[in-house]
Amino acid sequence: MEQGASLTRFVVGTAGHIDHGKSTLVRRLTGIDPDRLEEEKQRGMTIDIGFAHIKLPDGRIIGFIDVPGHERFVKNMVAGATAVAAVMLVIAADDSVMPQTREHLAVLRFLDIREGLVALTKCDLVDDETLQLVRMDIQSFVKGTFLENKPIIPVSAVTGQGIPELVAEIDAMSRRSVDRAARGVFRLPIQRVFSSAGFGTVVTGVPSSGKLKIGDTVEIRPGGKRGRVRGLQAYHRDVDEVIAGHSSAVNIADLHKDDVVRGMVVGTPGYLNEAADFEVHLTFLPPAPEIRLKDFAEITFHAGASEESGKIALFGGAKSLGAGEEAFAQIRLDHPVAVWPGMRFIIRRPSPADTLGGGVVLSATGVRPKRSSPEVVSFCEKRKAAVSDPEALAGLFIEEADLKPVSFDRICAETGLLPIELKPVLDAAISEGRIAEVGKGQFAAACNLSRAAELLCDSVEKLHQEKPLSFHFELSALRSSYPMEDVVFDEAIRILTRSGRIESSDGKVRKSGYAPPLSRKQVAHIERLTSELRADPYDAHKPHVVAEKWGVPAGELDEIYRVLIQQGEIVQLPDGVYLLKGAVEEAERRLRKFFESSDVLRSGDFKDIINSARKTAIALLDHFEKTGVTIRRGNEHSLRKFGGKSKN
Repeated sequence: MEQGASLTRFVVGTAGHIDHGKSTLVRRLTGIDPDRLEEEKQRGMTIDIGFAHIKLPDGRIIGFIDVPGHERFVKNMVAGATAVAAVMLVIAADDSVMPQTREHLAVLRFLDIREGLVALTKCDLVDDETLQLVRMDIQSFVKGTFLENKPIIPVSAVTGQGIPELVAEIDAMSRRSVDRAARGVFRLPIQRVFSSAGFGTVVTGVPSSGKLKIGDTVEIRPGGKRGRVRGLQAYHRDVDEVIAGHSSAVNIADLHKDDVVRGMVVGTPGYLNEAADFEVHLTFLPPAPEIRLKDFAEITFHAGASEESGKIALFGGAKSLGAGEEAFAQIRLDHPVAVWPGMRFIIRRPSPADTLGGGVVLSATGVRPKRSSPEVVSFCEKRKAAVSDPEALAGLFIEEADLKPVSFDRICAETGLLPIELKPVLDAAISEGRIAEVGKGQFAAACNLSRAAELLCDSVEKLHQEKPLSFHFELSALRSSYPMEDVVFDEAIRILTRSGRIESSDGKVRKSGYAPPLSRKQVAHIERLTSELRADPYDAHKPHVVAEKWGVPAGELDEIYRVLIQQGEIVQLPDGVYLLKGAVEEAERRLRKFFESSDVLRSGDFKDIINSARKTAIALLDHFEKTGVTIRRGNEHSLRKFGGKSKN
C-alpha cells in the first residue's frame, strides 16, 4: 500500500442513464478504467459492474463501483448498488433526466441509500442557460428523495471542469457518512468469480458486514461448500484482513470455480441461511401509476448480487397493491438464495422488465402461514420495528420462540452478531429482567416464562379441583400438562416457588398452603388412626385390617391413608405396611446405632432392635435398602457408606 494511504470503509456507486458518462467520469477521477470486459471496450458501453478507487487528499482510499446504464443490464446495476454507502447520480447536461435515471433512483431508494450527490456531466457541451434549465429539472426530479437538497455539481470529464469540487464533495460525503463498522459475521455478496493461475478460485465484492482474515474458513451459500482463505486484496492491494465496506477480492482454497456463481454469499461458517420462502416488508412504486401488483404475481427478486425468479404472496388479505402502497408479504422463489433479516431487496417485473418496488427482509421462517391471519401481520410488524437493530432483534427472536428456549448459536445466526458481540447484549437483557438463561447457553424471554408460570399455576389449581383430597402432585404429571421444554418448565416452577404461589420439593408440587377439604368424619378418622399408630409405633398396620376392625368401608380409609402419606405424616413400606414417619426415622436411628459396633445385621435380628413383629422389621429393612441406607446380600444387611441407591 502507498505510504500514508489508509483504506476507508466507504464505497461510492455510480447510477444513471446509458451514455451519460458514468465510466468516463470514474476514469477521470481515479485513473482506472472500470470497464474490464473486452466487449465493453469495443462497444463503448458498460455491461457489468466495474471497480475503481481514489486516494483522497488526506491519504484515505475510497472505492467506486461503476454500474451499467442500459435498461437490459439493470440487474447488474442492482448487484453493484447493493454494496455502496453513497451514490453519485450521473445526469448528462445535454440529455437531462432519462428513463434509466428514474429507474436507478428508484432502486437506490429501495436499497435505503441515504447519502449522495448529482454529477451534472458533459457541461462543456451546453450553454449556461441550458445548464440552469437542466439543474431545475434535476431539482424537481429528486424532490422528496434522499437526493433532495444534495449538491448538484457541473463537471466535464474532458476539460476537467468541476472535478476538484466533485472530489471535495466526495471527501466531505465520506466523512459525514455513517461508518460501516466491521461488526457482526462476515458476509460478502459475490459479484465476480474467476480463476487466477497458481492461486485458484477468486471471488470479489464488497462485504456488507464483519471482517475476514487470511487462514479463516468461509462458507458459500446457497450450497454450503467451505474453503480456506489463501489470500486477500482490498482495492488491488494485498492485505491481511478485509472488512465491511472494502472493495475486496478473496482467494479461496479447496473451492472449484464452477461451484461458485454471482449471487452467492461468502460468510462465516454456520451463520448464513438460505431460503426460498421468506417474509418481507415491501413498498410498491411502479414506473406508471396504473400498474398494480397482484397477489401471487410473478417477479424477479434481487438482493445482494443474487437474481431469482418467483412469486409474491401478500399478507393481510390484500388482493393487490397500488402505486405508493406498502405491505407485508412472503417472497416465494423457485430456488433458494442467501438471505438474512435486514437485507435490502428489489423486485422487478419479468416482462416487460421494470423495477416495481423493494424493501427489507424480515425473517426466513421457511413456513407458509395463513396469510390473512392477524398474528402473521403482528409478527411482521414487530420484525419491521426491530430488524435494523441487532440488539432489539435478539430480544424479539427470543420472545418469538414462545415456550421453547433459544440457543446462543441460533441467536447469533439470526442477528448476525458474533459471540463476543452477542454476550454483552444478552447479559444486559438478563440484568434488566427481559430474558433469562434457563439452561447452559439456552435463553427464554421473561414474558414467555411468566406465561409458562401462569399456565402451570392454573394446572396445579385444576389438579387440586379434580382431586381435592390430594395434598400434592408429582411434577411429572404437571410436566405433561403443557408442551414446553424441560428447562422452561423448571424455570417456570422456580418463578412460582419464589413468588410463594406454589410449594415444590422432592419431585412434588402443590398450591402454597393447600390443605385437603376434609369432612368431620374424615378428620375423626385421621385423629383415631394417628392415635393408634402412636400407641403401637411398630404394629404392622394395614388399611383393610384397620377398616375391618373399625367396621368401615375399606375405600373410606384408603382416602385417609393417601392424605396422611401426602402430608408426610405416615410412610408406606413394602408389603402394605404403614408406620408413622417418626417411627421410621427412629428405626433408622437405631439401625445406624447398631452398625456403630457391628458390620453386618441379619434380617431376623432387627425385630429385636426395634421391638416389633418380624413382618414390620422385614418391611423396614426393605424400605432402607430401597432408600439407599443399607445394602442387602442374601439374609445379611450392611450400612451403605457412600449414600445413594444400591445397584444390586
